[in-house]
Order: sequence, then structure tokens, then C-alpha cells
Amino acid sequence: MLRMAGFSKKTSYPTILKQIRTGPLSEVYFFYGEEIFLGERLKDAVIMKALGTLKDDFNLQVFYGKDAAMGDVINAASGFPVMSDRKVVVVKDLDAFSKADKDALLHYTARPSDTTCLILMAVKADFRLSFYKTLAEHAVAVEVQKPDENEWQDWIEHFITEKEKRIDPHAAFLLASRLEISLQDLYGEIEKIVTYIGDRPVITDADVEAVIGLSRQYNAFQLADAVGEKDLVKALAIFRRMLANGEEPVGIIIMLFRHFNILWVIRDMSQAGDAPADIERTLKEQWNIWPQLYRQNYLPQARQFTLTHIHQAMNHLLRADTELKSGGIEPSVVMERLLFQLIHNKPE
Repeated sequence: MLRMAGFSKKTSYPTILKQIRTGPLSEVYFFYGEEIFLGERLKDAVIMKALGTLKDDFNLQVFYGKDAAMGDVINAASGFPVMSDRKVVVVKDLDAFSKADKDALLHYTARPSDTTCLILMAVKADFRLSFYKTLAEHAVAVEVQKPDENEWQDWIEHFITEKEKRIDPHAAFLLASRLEISLQDLYGEIEKIVTYIGDRPVITDADVEAVIGLSRQYNAFQLADAVGEKDLVKALAIFRRMLANGEEPVGIIIMLFRHFNILWVIRDMSQAGDAPADIERTLKEQWNIWPQLYRQNYLPQARQFTLTHIHQAMNHLLRADTELKSGGIEPSVVMERLLFQLIHNKPE
């Protein structure tokens, strides 16, 4: 999530980045929020636009609030660039400065040097305080927060588009399922995948699996797709590989139950006459499923099952879960029988 003072709260990170890269630079920027990675990327974009490089011993100075004197910051910002049209002064940990220092800074930001880009950065900013309210009036103020769960696929799309590549919807779903990683880690993994595919324009499932390694959760998605496609041979092969890799059958049942819940929503909304756009929005909000993935995977699968069949499938899943937990039957027998029942719509 990213918010910018003076802009709509819905202004996206790519839009702000584009403004920095293509538009005229502001004299003062204020990047604040917990997603430090995004703040660093915006900072670097300003530096590159102003100086053409991220390293310049003469025209780039970085200060830290815990160690710096505000007088030195203001002197640096007030000075002239050396053999350049601009200089850049970066101040990190702005919230560490004293009230007197912040008041002095406001005197500068009210009339900043037109040959300096001053970049102020902080993790927290309390806009109930007059300092931050006034600073937001003087600066391009941008809040960078950690993504909400339903925003991860948008970040994947942005980062990959930035690399001038495209990604298969199912491969994007795999990356988006890795919500335990940070945005910076996600970007790093995308960089590795882009390097791996070379000149190829599209990232596939196989590319993601090859670079990131075997993902148990991903294999559960593969299994659910095979069941939804009614491909018993494929489903059994995936299940046996998962079992050999130590996957717990109870975890597989959870993923299959999720899958049939999604198919139920699609069938139910379709039969109720809901518009495709409403179905897509519901899946994005509730299940973090992109419209492309809905159209490519889930919709064709949903058409193969009636609501009665889906209800039966959920009963089969619940019974198999009970049998696994009771321990009376070999887990592989329970699961292989379950897959047969789900795919062939066998009644209870």
C-alpha cells in the first residue's frame, strides 16, 4: 500500500515511480512507512534521475538521524552541486531528530534550494503533530507500507513488467502463495527467475519451480488442478510424489477443500446470474485469485462439476479427514480412494 500527500490515496507505487523517472523532480521528498524496501527504491529512483548514478562522492550525501547534526544537513542541502545541475542529500531516521532540529528543518523546506533534492526518510510519522503536517505541505510525502494479502500479485506483475517480462497466471499464483517472504525477498526471487529464463519473454510454472525449488504448497495446487480437470492418472502421480516428499495427507485435504470451496462459489454465483466481473472481484478479495487464473483454470474446472457434485466432494473430504485422524486405515489407501471419488463424482 502506498499513499502520497497531494494525490489520491489510491495512487499506485508504479505511478509514483513513473512520476519520479519521467517528470520534473521535487526539491523535497519524504518517504515514510514500514516497507523500507520500497522507500529505498524510491530514493534510488530520485538519485538516478538527479545524478545519473547511485554513487557520487561530490553530489550525494547521506545522513542518519541518530548521528547527524541538523546544521550539517541544512548546510549540505543549501550548498551548490559540483559539476552537476543537482545534488542529492538523503536523511534517514528523520524521527530520531529533536523537536528543535525538526523546526530548523522546516525553515529550510519552506524555501529549499532549487539545485538540491532533499530526501527525508522515516519508519513512522505522526501527522497529528504540526511538524509532519507542515512537512507534508512542503514535500512530496509518500507512505510505503507492507502489502495487504490481496496486493501481492499486483506487486509481482509490477516487478516482472519492470523487467520487461510476462508471467503465466499460475506461475504468478505460486509466487503470491509465498506470503511468508518479504517484498524485498520476492523481488530478489523475481530477479533470479528473470536471469534464469534469459531471452524468453514469459515465466512459466517450470521456471518458478526450477529457481525457487520444490514447493509443497505448489504441489498441492497442482494436485487440486488435476482433480478439477478430472485427470486421475495425473492426480495419483502428483499425490504419490508429494507423499514421497513427506507431505502430510491432512494438509493435502485442507488444500483440496479450499479448491472445492472456490469451485462452489463460482458455480453458485454463476447460477444466481452474477456478472463475471462480480465473480472475479469476489475471488480476488476472498481468495487472492487473479482474473486471468480464474478464467484459465478455475472457470473450466467449475463447469465440470454441478453444485451437487461439489457438495458430495466436500463430504468425501470430511470423511477422509476423519479416517486419517482415526488411524484405522493406511493413509495412502484413504487418499487414493478419495481422489477416485472426487474425480469420478462417486456418491457416498
